[in-house]
Formats: sequence, structure tokens, C-alpha cells
Amino acid sequence: MAKEKIHLFLKIAVILLLLLQLPFVFEILESSWLRSYLDSQPAKAYQETPFADVKGVIHVHSAAGGHSRGTYPQIIEAAKATGMKWVLMTEHPREPFIFNKIYDPDVVMLYGWEEDREGDGRILRDDESSFLIFSEFEEKAVPEEAGGIEIFNLAESASAHNDIYTWISWLYHNFLKPDMFFFQIWEINRERFDVWDSTLARRHVTATAGIDAHQNLGLILETATGDEIFSLQVDSYETSMKSVSNHLLLPESEEVNEASVVKALKKGSSYICFDLLANPSGFSFHAENQGGVFSPGSTVLPGSNLRLLSPMPVKFRVFQSGRLFRELEGTDFTLPANEPGAYRLEVMMIDPPYMLKDKPWIITNPIYVASTP
Repeated sequence: MAKEKIHLFLKIAVILLLLLQLPFVFEILESSWLRSYLDSQPAKAYQETPFADVKGVIHVHSAAGGHSRGTYPQIIEAAKATGMKWVLMTEHPREPFIFNKIYDPDVVMLYGWEEDREGDGRILRDDESSFLIFSEFEEKAVPEEAGGIEIFNLAESASAHNDIYTWISWLYHNFLKPDMFFFQIWEINRERFDVWDSTLARRHVTATAGIDAHQNLGLILETATGDEIFSLQVDSYETSMKSVSNHLLLPESEEVNEASVVKALKKGSSYICFDLLANPSGFSFHAENQGGVFSPGSTVLPGSNLRLLSPMPVKFRVFQSGRLFRELEGTDFTLPANEPGAYRLEVMMIDPPYMLKDKPWIITNPIYVASTP
């Protein structure tokens, strides 16, 4: 009798264990469906665009500022593996600073800082403090000294899902669909967009996305002399860099260096891209008039044309001073901009799975149309 009870208990335990796996199996199926949807998108028709598209990342930490064991060589290696041409480091201030900065001919390294701001939020700054980004905030106003606003932070998005359920989901994805786990934790905070739009009503400000990468989650086993035996890294630099990046739009003849990167960021000649959705090569949002071609961040005269180009059919959502101005589906449009305001663009997938609902592939900085000719 006792043996039968044990067998019954084991059967019930196995059934319960299998039932507990169903939510995670469903998430893997969701990820598979999303992968199929992305793979089924029409072939991309890459075309020449008027500016050089230079991809990079903002908000990266290493052991130099604590909270991480990551090194500059590891960051540079990850940048090369993911096609990054520049990296804005934002170390936590730490004394004494005993780390040597490393420079590479293929990746522009900008060694900046992250500092808590009295009252609310944090400030990210380049080494010369010529460009400041308002980050990780709750207030509704961007401080006047900040020329940038971080409207997406990868670590914040992940932290919103920091529970045992998500960790189990990560284990499933790590073995079956590693590149798709991002979509399980991807959150868009529209309140940050509202703060950005309200600031644009008063002055120019550049929207950025931060990966807030530390490479400090995982399991590492080492010998007493530091030789690695086993490593399981959850948030590798490469994984973070693959998720979201900032694309600078530079004149074709301009050299990519620290000065040109900071200049483009200050101007807002850039857009944010969630690269895991699709390669943005061939995308462009610019203005045209008799005076030439103008990138985001530029101020143009009323009557200029806005050009919207995509390498594949998408939904273009054009915002004028915070309100939806036009919504179009296709690959190539010209819109006259006759009224003053800040015109920015969000690019969405067409008829996407619900995991992508209201989530943009690309977010551009605005083109400003002046109030008078």
C-alpha cells in the first residue's frame, strides 16, 4: 500500500512539474513565431542614403568604475563583433582611478562618467562634459544643462522583469532561442517620450538609448590563479550591444573620431534602432529644400520636404511637436513640412505579433522647422 502511494505521489509530482513548464514552453513558441515573422519580412532593398550611418552605443561600464569585472579590451572586442564604430563609456566615479584608457583604430572610445544628480536621475557625460544626457529619472523636466535625454535604458527594461519566472525563461531561451530573449523583457516607457516631446516644445534635445551594460550577471568559476574553468554570462557586452544602438548620421567625407561623434550627438543627427528586429541599412529620415539635404537635428525653412526611406515596407509614424502628424505604410514617402515644429519619426513593423505592439524599430531625432522663413 505504501509503495502504491509513493508511486502515485511521484506521478502527481511529475505531472505538476510538467504543467509548471507550460508557460515557459509557450514563451519559446512565442519567440519562435516572432522569429518566423521577422524572417518572413520582404527582402530588403538597400539603397544609398545621403549620410554615412555610424553605429555606436552609450552607457557602458567596466571594472574601472566598479559594479563590473569587464575590461576595456572586452568592450572593444564586443563592439567590433556587433559592428559598433564608437562607444561612450560612462563609468561610475571612483578614486583612485588606476585603469589605463585603451584606444583602437577601429572603435572610437569616449571615456565619460555617470553621476547621481541631486534630487532625481543621473547625468551621463563625455570626458570633456561637452554633452550631458539626463538618465534614469522620474521627474518630468530635463535639466537645462542636459543636451540629451535617455528615453530607453536596457538595464531598466530588464530590471522590470527581475524575478524567478524571468530567470527560468532566460534558461529556456539561452539553450533554445538565445537571440529572442530580449523581446520577453523589452519595455517601452512612453512617459519618457512625453518628457522628451515637452522639452522639444522649448528647445532642442537629443534622444538617446542606453544599454547600461555592466557584464556582471552570471556564473564564473576560476582557479586560485584566476584561470577560468567555467563561465555562464547573462549580460555579456555583446548581448547588450546587439539589442539597441545609436546611429549617427555624418557627412560622407567626415572622419569618425571623438569630436565628430560628440558633435553629432549634440546636434541630434542620429536615430535609435532596436537592431534585433532588422538591419536598418538603407533607412533615412532627412529634409530637402533648395539649400540642400539636412539630417535630423537640423533646422530648416517651412516648405521643406521630409524624406522617409526604408529598406522594407514599414509603418511610418510622423510626430509634429508631440502629436501624431501622419501615419503611412510603405518604403518611400515625401511629406511637405509647412508648419513650424519638431518633426520626429517612429518606424514600426506592419501587422506584427502582439509582442511588438506599439514598439518601434527605429526612433529618430527631430528635424526642426523654423517658425518664420
